[in-house]
Amino acid sequence: MSRKLKSLFVAATLTFSSFTTMTASATEPTCYKTVVRYETITVYEIRKVPYIDYITTVDAYGCAHQEKVTRYRTVKVPVEKVIKIVQKVPVY
Repeated sequence: MSRKLKSLFVAATLTFSSFTTMTASATEPTCYKTVVRYETITVYEIRKVPYIDYITTVDAYGCAHQEKVTRYRTVKVPVEKVIKIVQKVPVY
């Protein structure tokens, strides 16, 4: 009788262990795969841009002269950049 109980216990244990490993592998990932993707984003950079300005000057004799002067202004410029995104995705 005890031999029958032992064999029944072993059979039940093996069945239960195979059932738990099957459900665990179905719900939890076994390993992860690295996936790389690229996205384009817009970033604003501040740059100095030259422009020409005309000013009027008066010389020592009282004559007006127009002069060309280069000046600089700061401007926000949109720049598109490509960034790399690395993710770990579960593999079932």
